Amino acid sequence: MKLIKLIGIILLITILTSCRSENKNKLNEKTYPVIIVEFSHDKFHHSDTTTLTIRENDSINTHLFGLENDGENEIIMDMLFEINPNNESEILIFTIPAKLISKKEYNVGDKQFLVRKYYYDEEGVADEEGFFFTLDNRIIAFNSRAWNLYRFYKYENSNADLFLKNDTTDFFDYRNKKLE
Repeated sequence: MKLIKLIGIILLITILTSCRSENKNKLNEKTYPVIIVEFSHDKFHHSDTTTLTIRENDSINTHLFGLENDGENEIIMDMLFEINPNNESEILIFTIPAKLISKKEYNVGDKQFLVRKYYYDEEGVADEEGFFFTLDNRIIAFNSRAWNLYRFYKYENSNADLFLKNDTTDFFDYRNKKLE
């Protein structure tokens, strides 16, 4: 009788332990519509509708823009971002670290928004450097001085591009441009 209870307890512990590890490594995936609006040389260049798929695994959120499946392979149409919500000091862009260099709080009505600015520069490559901006652990904008390029990632119910476009400081480096 004691042996049966002992076997039952061991079996129960084994089941509970295996369930917990499955949940820990479980991959969560959510997809959101996004519009990418790009300005080049102070003029509207183009706009594209795509999707953002966020894969959450442990503490890393992988952001895939324009993810498409063609059977066995996955294709993304834009850069791959990795954001760790527990470590804001850097984000990874195709495994290249972009370091946090600044933060700015915007007040819109009675809401406050904290935007983080990351500097991206791949050593040994010319003119690819730029600044990525995040809000709520999502990429919301890109700014490249080398290409005079501004890219805004617009999500449902988000107007983050508006307060960045109206920024008169050097945080976004918009230099009081009026992009329409």
